[in-house]
Amino acid sequence: MAMCDRTTPGRVSFVGAGPGAGDLVTVRGARLLAEADVVAWSSATVAIELVQEFVPPGAEVLDIARRPEEDLFRLYRRSAAERLAMVRLIGGDAGLGSGLDEHLEACRRLGLRVQVVPGVAPLAAVVAATGGGFDEPTVLVTGSPDEVPPPEGAIAVTVSAARADALVATLRAAGRPDDTPVVVGHKATRPDELVVTTTLGRLEHTVKQHRLWLPTIFLVGRPRARRGTAPRAARTELPETPRVRTTPGSAGPGASTRSTGAA
Repeated sequence: MAMCDRTTPGRVSFVGAGPGAGDLVTVRGARLLAEADVVAWSSATVAIELVQEFVPPGAEVLDIARRPEEDLFRLYRRSAAERLAMVRLIGGDAGLGSGLDEHLEACRRLGLRVQVVPGVAPLAAVVAATGGGFDEPTVLVTGSPDEVPPPEGAIAVTVSAARADALVATLRAAGRPDDTPVVVGHKATRPDELVVTTTLGRLEHTVKQHRLWLPTIFLVGRPRARRGTAPRAARTELPETPRVRTTPGSAGPGASTRSTGAA
């Protein structure tokens, strides 16, 4: 087990795990994983390949996908008491993560050294999958599909795909016509990624067609491909059936970590 210096306080590093692919983590994030005594991660948002590749043999690994939040606070207290080096992996960019304030404050109250390590944002991964960017500056809206976006310009909305109907209603109320292009980005860079272009008028159909319900990125605006750059994902205008780029799942390298079922 990679041990923290027992003459200094324990530390907790909140590391951005990137959009999903196991190799889209920063060098700093990989180094902290290699030094970790304890790693908390969520199988719902972080690829197992990332854990298998960088976590050292003997480190304690906890999947928190279906665990109560209190389990994390127990790990913080234990890290402080035993002066451990803990890493909590955050899907996407930890620097933009919501709901971390309480955790950061709890760690500081325990006397732990705390740091937040940014990661590759899922939005960047979806835009890259289109092979280009946007003609206008992009405004990021995260959370509620009822939040009224600007009536013009490109926007990126991250909401549950199950609420696509509410998103469509909000965009229409803001003055967006039904022929507005919308890129649907789901699990970008992961083996089962789906990135496809549709229109606002067909958005609900597209979401239902692909049975999406988890948080998804919707890029609303007119995407453009960079010269000489072929998009990874097919960009098909509906109502034709979209050709979606998917890749078969692949098994990661064998893990040498010890997984535990309790904090």
